[in-house]
Amino acid sequence: MPQSPEVSIIIPLYNKAHTLARALRSVLRQNYQDFEIVVVDDGSTDDSVSVLRGFSDARIRLLQQSNAGPGAARNRGLRASSSPFVAFLDADDELLPEFIERNLTNLTLYQRCVASICQLLRGPDQRPRPHLPGSPAMRGGPWQLSPQASPSTVLAALSSMHIAAFCRREALLQLGGFYENHCSFGEDTYLWLLLLLTHPIYWEAKPLLWYHTEDSGLNWYYSRGVDLASEEALLKRPLLPCLTDPARLRSHCPAEYSSLLEHFLAREALLASLSRTSCGDFATAQKLRRVFPLMRTFRRDYAKLRIKLALPWLVPLVRTVNMLLK
Repeated sequence: MPQSPEVSIIIPLYNKAHTLARALRSVLRQNYQDFEIVVVDDGSTDDSVSVLRGFSDARIRLLQQSNAGPGAARNRGLRASSSPFVAFLDADDELLPEFIERNLTNLTLYQRCVASICQLLRGPDQRPRPHLPGSPAMRGGPWQLSPQASPSTVLAALSSMHIAAFCRREALLQLGGFYENHCSFGEDTYLWLLLLLTHPIYWEAKPLLWYHTEDSGLNWYYSRGVDLASEEALLKRPLLPCLTDPARLRSHCPAEYSSLLEHFLAREALLASLSRTSCGDFATAQKLRRVFPLMRTFRRDYAKLRIKLALPWLVPLVRTVNMLLK
């Protein structure tokens, strides 16, 4: 039996014929070469599979399935891999040459850490990813979320985990993998939140991945061509699965982190409620208010929500005034 490669790079693929070759070449150019590439075609209807078959490297594997969403595609690759370490690369992004080598070194040196999260470059001009204030990623090194942390600390950490995660495979399997249910918005955040609540991670300060925002297509916004600033975006955007289906989060959450998780969910629910009321979706806001009563602990924003729900006729009036003042 041949020995399993040390690392599996998992690429979920859906209609990315124009960028797939670039992504594959970025993996094949890695300084560290003991890897396999598991491409999971999630029901593509373009020439993506033909592009893939133009590569003859024996380390590339193709799995195909009917369209089930990016979470299901990533999980299919995760289960098919036998490597102790995995990383996930969207088919429109690129790994920089040190990605595997440096992240693998981090997890080898720090055995308790289950993920190494690197800095990344964004867009055609390769700007470094901005961090939210207080993000632990700004300091670098091993880190574990404190049970006494604030919801804003959780959000800052999550914002830095997006895309560039190199992980111990077994830890992801134990947490149940990515959120599925045909979800294409926040399915990755669901897993990263679980990871933050349960394990230490390593922050790698060096950029090791190039995130091509101009080509991004797996996320909900870009796949539908929605203007992010429009009311349509707020009304049509699905709620995060951590708000609609938090059961797995709660079941895996250690008891000492339970209060932090509930306050984080309440904060996210409150922000979603404020966005929905701004566009006239009062029913969703009322439902979230009932399901996440801890949102009342965020007094200032909760007061805004109560006013909007009590006086819904004020919402379009305020919006009109704000437009006139711009």
